[in-house]
Amino acid sequence: MTERKCALVTGAGRGLGKAIALGLAAEGYDVGVNYNASEEKARAVCAAIEAMGRRAIPIRADVGDLRDIDAMFDAFLDAFGRIDVLVNNAGVNSHRTISETTPELFDQVVNIDFRGTFFCTRRAAMFMQEHGIAGSIVNISSCQHEIVFPTSPVYGPIKSAITNFTRYAAMEWAGCGIRVNSISPGHIKVIEGPAKNREKEQTRRVPMGRVGQPQEIADAVLFLISDNASYITGADLKVDGGVVIPCLLNNNLYPLPPIGT
Repeated sequence: MTERKCALVTGAGRGLGKAIALGLAAEGYDVGVNYNASEEKARAVCAAIEAMGRRAIPIRADVGDLRDIDAMFDAFLDAFGRIDVLVNNAGVNSHRTISETTPELFDQVVNIDFRGTFFCTRRAAMFMQEHGIAGSIVNISSCQHEIVFPTSPVYGPIKSAITNFTRYAAMEWAGCGIRVNSISPGHIKVIEGPAKNREKEQTRRVPMGRVGQPQEIADAVLFLISDNASYITGADLKVDGGVVIPCLLNNNLYPLPPIGT
């Protein structure tokens, strides 16, 4: 009998993480659904996964806290016994300028977005290495690692760090058959319902003329963990409708309107 494969997705109660978790389940994975504050939504994701005939467990953890990371992996491995895929999706953005960024906001973004990605990757890869699992790790970065958003002076540089860290992790574990890649989404519609003013403004800036859908990020994850990507590691896959192209052609300037307009 073929052994079931198991995946852990951080920040999977809603948005991109939800789409990724459901996409993995549709491909036959049992899934650990990590959440921090959205317990009800995480349980709904687990119910949808179980309706597909797959196993799922909700796991509460603040990935900015090393104790929570260890407890999350302990709970996941107790339930499933192995890990084949890790998707580091959990992240926050302060939506403040440099002048408005407090030390507390700075630490929150750094801890959840980068510290969490770093130490979740470390824990998963070391387990895969120890148990001879040729697994795959996907880090969710952002197109903001290449372009400047006026209210993302912490988030953007941290996404640059995640993209670069992905290459370091890929190098360290390549010889073990463990592949590590990142995905850089552009503007993705994560709030259901009619387009708001900000979404309409984002659409205007995307060469393809629309914002992306969460499923399109999930599809990119499924490609990178598949045998079709077996010779890809240390890569960053942009899924952005071409939004980076005009920004790079105009000296990396990206004049977004203030938040809330």
